Amino acid sequence: MRHFSSLDLPNTAIVNMKNWRENLELIGLFAVVISIVLLAIETRQTRLAIIGEAYLSRAAIGAESDMDFANSEFLPGIEIKYLSEGYDALTPEERERFAWATNASVTRFDAYLYQYELGLLDDGFMENFIIPNVRFYKQRWIDTGNLETARPALKELVEATATEGTIN
Repeated sequence: MRHFSSLDLPNTAIVNMKNWRENLELIGLFAVVISIVLLAIETRQTRLAIIGEAYLSRAAIGAESDMDFANSEFLPGIEIKYLSEGYDALTPEERERFAWATNASVTRFDAYLYQYELGLLDDGFMENFIIPNVRFYKQRWIDTGNLETARPALKELVEATATEGTIN
């Protein structure tokens, strides 16, 4: 049995082995590039999730303090008076409490919308939860002036959304 050294191999075999090695190096290089791209995408998604969670946490804290200021035990009576007689019928103290309560809802739904914009909430959540609630709160937000504290995206959504009981 004869053993060949690299000097005994025909030139085409050496060239083929060299091409094969270069092809493997090229495949390895593509794998590294793809890994880096996927890592960048994953890092971006994680960053967006963290930003969305932080925004929602701040919104929850803000909404909680707004509800404390509104003194929520009075809200059912104020809400009934608002719905039956309108915003103008509320006393200055009731308007202030009502404004604090509606500001809590602006803060909360602005946070939900922000998470939706980041891609952290799906279209079903937008259609089945955010938009119906925007319809419900729209006139309250306008009456109290709390919509002015919202991000432009929520203002645009409110303008594009019909008030509850109307068709837009």
